[in-house]
Amino acid sequence: MGNQDTDWPDRANQQLRTTLESNRSAGILASENKVIERLLGDSAEMKPAWMSIGKALNNKRHFSKVIEIIVSTAAFHSPAKIGDHREALRRAVELNNEISKKAGELADLLDKQFALKEGQSISLRVSNNPVECMEQWARVFEHNSDYDTARRTYLFRSGVAQGLSALSKQYDLKYWPTVSDLLRGMEYAAAEAYAESYDPLCLAALESRESSNLDFVRALLAALAVAKKYEGLPAGFRFNPKTLTAITNCAGGLVEDACTVEAIKKAMQRIEKGTSSA
Repeated sequence: MGNQDTDWPDRANQQLRTTLESNRSAGILASENKVIERLLGDSAEMKPAWMSIGKALNNKRHFSKVIEIIVSTAAFHSPAKIGDHREALRRAVELNNEISKKAGELADLLDKQFALKEGQSISLRVSNNPVECMEQWARVFEHNSDYDTARRTYLFRSGVAQGLSALSKQYDLKYWPTVSDLLRGMEYAAAEAYAESYDPLCLAALESRESSNLDFVRALLAALAVAKKYEGLPAGFRFNPKTLTAITNCAGGLVEDACTVEAIKKAMQRIEKGTSSA
């Protein structure tokens, strides 16, 4: 356990300065560095917050961990970045719909093309055989200037093609889905698909329909919950509304749109109520 007389604000500022210097020397984590600079620049406003956290934990290792969580969450789950994530999810849903539509259209075209081929004895370069399509792809793009494409074709030829060719000779086309069948599968899969974040902090922040500075509050409380569950942070530790308000405003660089203690208090109550009823 730590010493009750530890100067927690000085300890916090020293950790922040050390981290900032290390990051700058390595040329990394610019987003975190901006948050650290804000916290150091608002050291007077943060002093009561650091003191409150330090006294509540009374443990140097846990105190250091909470500082890391604050910096990381403010850097990577700020309202602006959560807004970008919210927009990316919206766009992903749009793309699902577009993929479903285009896959269905292409499947229809392939079916019509091969109906002509079978009905009128027309020779086509385009194939509805998935194995032939893969082999054609490898031939066409084997010497492609794009490194990743060339690498994939090489790996296909050296590792998959021979076995796939033998398998296709053992089982003729009636045993395989056609390319249009695969496109139909993509059509229905995309139509039923949804977009959701797998980051628990993003999930917490996205619980509101519109972006706001409280996105950070939800993400920070979620990060604390994760640390309590997996990293040994005391289960009973929590921010008081005044401390969380200072953290939110200082770490986020909020001035004109700064959060009030009352707004943070109400947000905490809603979040805690939602967590307990989940």
